[in-house]
Amino acid sequence: MKALLFDLDGTLVDTEKLDDLVMQRILKKNGLSMKFKAFIGCTLEEYVSSITADNKLKQKIKREFIKEYTSLLRKTGLILNHRLLELLKQKSNLKIALVTSNTKKITTIILKKIGLLKFFDTIITCEDVENQKPHPEPFLKAVTKLGVSPNECIIFEDSQAGLQSAKLSGINYQKIKFGGEVK
Repeated sequence: MKALLFDLDGTLVDTEKLDDLVMQRILKKNGLSMKFKAFIGCTLEEYVSSITADNKLKQKIKREFIKEYTSLLRKTGLILNHRLLELLKQKSNLKIALVTSNTKKITTIILKKIGLLKFFDTIITCEDVENQKPHPEPFLKAVTKLGVSPNECIIFEDSQAGLQSAKLSGINYQKIKFGGEVK
């Protein structure tokens, strides 16, 4: 084993409840509360596109979501997966990647807030790839950037889209059931 690849939301840190809370507020504010569905395992772009076809409304929802979400992130305690954090802290000579469907801005805010930014040799966000999870591209790009082969890695992932991405990449993976502590 030469590398560990981690998902962020729902795997290392429980931000999914916060995602849902902010999205519900934004959709309600824009008259779309009846169309709300869980915001898990997809990018903001994919999610908003599944809610409305109106391009102006899509842009407005995304802008409002990012503004409110980043503001709330800075004020809110986040629940961390203490088992995976211990694994990260004991990394020894392993290479570590974070592979997330989140934006660079939001990912950086989360990692700085919980003090984990320094642990990653590479970070792949939705802005770094053309194809999002469940496509294998995000994990394969991380492996390439780390300079290891897929059979030398393990992926830690929680969402169906992420698990499908891991499976399609040919990399060993572990499904994560969240258990954490607030930080």
